[in-house]
Amino acid sequence: MTMANFPHVRFGFSVEAKALTRSLVEQVHGKEVVEIKGRSHRESLIQHPVKADGLFTQEREIELHVFSADCLPLLFFSSHEKGPIAAIHCGWRGALNGIPSHTLQRLKDVPGEIHVLFGPCIMGCCFEVRDDFVHSFEESGKSIGAYLERSRGRMFFDLPRYVREQELGEIPEERVHWEENRCTYCTAPPLPSYRRNGGTDPRIRAWIKKA
Repeated sequence: MTMANFPHVRFGFSVEAKALTRSLVEQVHGKEVVEIKGRSHRESLIQHPVKADGLFTQEREIELHVFSADCLPLLFFSSHEKGPIAAIHCGWRGALNGIPSHTLQRLKDVPGEIHVLFGPCIMGCCFEVRDDFVHSFEESGKSIGAYLERSRGRMFFDLPRYVREQELGEIPEERVHWEENRCTYCTAPPLPSYRRNGGTDPRIRAWIKKA
């Protein structure tokens, strides 16, 4: 299957100034995912964003979006037009807290098969980490040795591969899509990168909606 098989889904990844689009949630690197139950609920979130790092809905014509500038944006959708969609923001803390698998559990028992779309993020070539980072995972009972690479006297973590294999491993490969398999830190043309730029303006807006 290709993305052309899903005409009921629209999505995108765009680079934009920080103030251009208002947030739906206050991203805090946790695992909370908010269900949007209608247009009025979405409007209330724009006025008063809650602390969460993801959103999902089964409503049509309601756009969900999250922001990133090195963290991994993930978009979920169902193969069935009546199924749900979701958008989550997942940095290393979100991965540690399990927001991808938590989101997947929220989307179970719905019409159709769940697909996931990986957006651009900092990748294993550039995501330098230290021992305290590794200890954070070990203290939570999660081993990340397979996702670390030591090079040039430094240590690097492969965030998207960890999320794919450890958090979303139950999704078959044919239902995993890589829209922008680019590193935000080092590839050209440059993408927003907090580690490179020292800020989140501009940033990537990852959005999805059902037509």
